[in-house]
Amino acid sequence: MNTEQEQKTRIHSHSHSLSPSESDIIRGDVLESILSHVPLIHLVPVSHVSKSWNRAVFSSLRHSNKPKPWLILHCQSSRPPHSAAPAFAYDPRSNLWLRISPNPPLEYVSDLRSSGSTLLYMLSISKFSFSFDPLHLTWHQTDPPLVWRTDPVVALVGRRHIVVAGGACDFEDDPLSVEIYDLETRKWEICEPLPAIFKHSAASTWLSVASNTTKLYAMDQASGITCCFDPIARIWSGNWGGADRVGGQAERGTCMSKLNKNNLNAWCFIPIQSRRAWGIGGL
Repeated sequence: MNTEQEQKTRIHSHSHSLSPSESDIIRGDVLESILSHVPLIHLVPVSHVSKSWNRAVFSSLRHSNKPKPWLILHCQSSRPPHSAAPAFAYDPRSNLWLRISPNPPLEYVSDLRSSGSTLLYMLSISKFSFSFDPLHLTWHQTDPPLVWRTDPVVALVGRRHIVVAGGACDFEDDPLSVEIYDLETRKWEICEPLPAIFKHSAASTWLSVASNTTKLYAMDQASGITCCFDPIARIWSGNWGGADRVGGQAERGTCMSKLNKNNLNAWCFIPIQSRRAWGIGGL
């Protein structure tokens, strides 16, 4: 990491030492080709060298070497006090690992869990912590849900609501209970419970979920039956899928993911048995 920091410092200082005439010596396709090999985090100081370099940076990102989704890696102990090693982010465009540190330092109150590619959260009997910014540098803490849960479905819908459903402890009255945390009012609200068809699968172990800006979709992994929840209207609707709608027989152990292309939502049902593992070297 010291070498990486030194390289970043050299690029930053060198870019600011260039006069406008010197920076314009290299231009056009040649400059864009060079910038396509510069790590993404180092393009920020480069973009401030001159107006022509700023245009070249953005043109390079659009045409030559486009940014790709990053992998965020968190390592944590499964036992209390749930201490964790530093977190890292991998930029596949630059083939570079970066160390990331939340500010202020994160207090691990329970196992760290994820919901989709956006929401990270920790839920304990005394606290609910969550983060949804791209690198998860900012964390929010609030009181736990009104119903104590051990294995709930948790999802961020839009930028205002976090839905927590099912996964209630055995001593709770309703295993299908649903609550919403409103990010604006910072309050919990009990809503319409999960559909009765999820009575024996009302936990994240047995349900796959996906969300968009307006709705949460929940699918029973065994049967493929899917329903959606509207956090504004506070109601569930739909009863899709099942053995009669997913190729005759729903394959046990499926996961659901959302594909978004040109604002059209498509839902992909993927048998877990067919998934492939992949790895990245260099950590």
